Amino acid sequence: MKRTTLVSLVLCLAMCFSGFSQTGFSEDFETVSGEDVGVSEITMSNFAMLSSGAQTITGVISNYGGDMITSVDVSWNIDGGTTSTETITGLSIPGLGSYNFTLSDTWTPTDTGSHVLEVSTSNPNGNPDADPSNDVSSTTIAIVTQFVTRLPLYENFTSSTCPPCVPANATMLGLFGNDPSTGPNVDKWSLVKYQMSWPGNGDPYYTSEGNSRRNYYNINSVPRVEIDGEWDLNGNDLTQSVIDQYAVRPSFLDVSATYSLSGQTISVDVTILPLDDRTGFQSTELKLHMAIVENETYQNIGTNGEIEFQFVMKKMVPNTNGTSVGPFIVGTPVTVSNSYTFNGSYTLPPDANSPANLNVEHTVEEFDDLSVVVWVQDRITKAVFQSAWAVYTCGTAAATSVDAACISPDGSATASTTGSGNAYLWDDPAAQTTATATGLWAGVYTCVITDDMGCTVSATVAVNNTGGPAVTIQAIANACSDGATGVINLTVSGGTSPYTYAWSNGANTEDITGLAVGDYTVSITDDAWCKTFKTVSITGPDPITATATITNSTASDGAISLSVTGGTPNYIYAWDNGANTSDISDLDPGTYTVTITDGFGCTATSSYTVTGSVGIGAIDVDMDISIYPNPFNGSTTVEFILANQERVSLDVFSVVGELVYSEERGNLGSGSHKVQISGESLAPGIYFVRIQIGEKSITRKVIHN
Repeated sequence: MKRTTLVSLVLCLAMCFSGFSQTGFSEDFETVSGEDVGVSEITMSNFAMLSSGAQTITGVISNYGGDMITSVDVSWNIDGGTTSTETITGLSIPGLGSYNFTLSDTWTPTDTGSHVLEVSTSNPNGNPDADPSNDVSSTTIAIVTQFVTRLPLYENFTSSTCPPCVPANATMLGLFGNDPSTGPNVDKWSLVKYQMSWPGNGDPYYTSEGNSRRNYYNINSVPRVEIDGEWDLNGNDLTQSVIDQYAVRPSFLDVSATYSLSGQTISVDVTILPLDDRTGFQSTELKLHMAIVENETYQNIGTNGEIEFQFVMKKMVPNTNGTSVGPFIVGTPVTVSNSYTFNGSYTLPPDANSPANLNVEHTVEEFDDLSVVVWVQDRITKAVFQSAWAVYTCGTAAATSVDAACISPDGSATASTTGSGNAYLWDDPAAQTTATATGLWAGVYTCVITDDMGCTVSATVAVNNTGGPAVTIQAIANACSDGATGVINLTVSGGTSPYTYAWSNGANTEDITGLAVGDYTVSITDDAWCKTFKTVSITGPDPITATATITNSTASDGAISLSVTGGTPNYIYAWDNGANTSDISDLDPGTYTVTITDGFGCTATSSYTVTGSVGIGAIDVDMDISIYPNPFNGSTTVEFILANQERVSLDVFSVVGELVYSEERGNLGSGSHKVQISGESLAPGIYFVRIQIGEKSITRKVIHN
């Protein structure tokens, strides 16, 4: 290329200190005379759902030359196949300028897997390109059938002796808050902070494991943030735009984790489910990392003025090497369990020169303020495929009993838990607080077990009388989920007859009928005052539930197809138009009601609406409308401008025409208006947004990732 212009820039960091490298740099910028353009970036998503259909091809054309570009040919192909070319005219791209393009042609993938999209330019202004070597750009696009929302991992390298860390940590706190379940960016981040040993004497909570992570990323300055092992910049550069950029990317690993706390021991259980057969998942270098973090600390104050610190790493489990988990097999879960016991008592090191010896001491300020972050990372590429906050689990409780003698308080009951609970409270008259309650009369007792995190579980057990009545139980379930036809029949023997009965629902007969779903407890007392307690469960079928697939009508060709679960098969269908099958067709627009009767005569009634044609069949009106982002993940915003006051409503339809969201906006005045659509309850796929303006409408396609 012919060099015509040279610009040298030299930048020196304004604040440098130990651990920072004072750096200057220069960059050369050059322009080329003549007509030289190329595709500098392909901006379409690098993944798509197979069900989303046609993919729009977008990118950026850059003018590397000095001449104004008014037209250019743009060509594209998939996997080196047939090339399509489109001429874009009416451009005004100045020298060193750029243009965001959207091709009218689209690509509709027919199978899953990775495909290479190549896009190139030619014939700028109808002339040969001055430098064809920079014309082409390519990207790999994964076509998938399922994915999950990504939870990006943020690793923050910081220190309480680092002045620039103050605004960086304040920025992160403002963007994230101090609770991952709330705040402006909920479900968009997991966070581990490593306190470093510089500048100066460094942070008192510095650990060798934090230093290992620093060396892993070749970090030599603080503040420094790594996002999913890719974004590697000063923490002061973190913005909402960066957060959104990483949050919208999909993940093809479903990672879930739980943890429990018992004294100073944390136990972690992780399940990893691969959803896609990706190249990176075949690596033998895939590692599961677990980091125990303290949500807020206050004692590691240094010299930079900070007085509180969030999500400070206390221990990597088992260590910074992690646990090998690959290669992955699609649909085959991988489970990993591990635990760590913090040794000794709390210590506050004077600085990073004398870090805590975790073999004999620890730096946990409050054990009930610990959390666990887990993530899967390729050790070689450093790419993080997914992260998760472990969810605290209380475990479950159970109880056993030893019978008491008749008319004697010498029974006992013992409670246990699979969790870490160690505080017991019985509901006996003495409110005993040990795992085993003693001196009990015959009766039903409940124990509540509380752990160090304040989490509670409970168990109920009966203490009977030795030699009391023996009971055989027959329970007849409800025929319908919402009915009351359950029956409990008792056969009582032993003890000393006659017997008296006291049921928890107030009945006093041996057998009870007309029962709804639920638990019923009976106290049976014989003539010698010996007691036996039994609890019986009445069950029932799941409610009858119908899921409809609706095809909207264009010319009496609408259809409704039902899929029914619950109740007791077989099912009988009675539609209000006289049909008696699960699927009906040849429908005009309107509402259709069906009553479904199961094998026991239980019924459920539902109504479904077949509309006129949606999507391309809607009548477009002249109105300025934009939908962003599109594709979207968490939510998307519909913005439109009205020239006059109009009555406005908004409907969202699935690709098969089912109405999934509707909002009546009433009369709106002229000007700009916004409506936000949440994707929380929407499955990934294509949807049509229809805005009704008076008697007319406009419809646009959106894609929910």
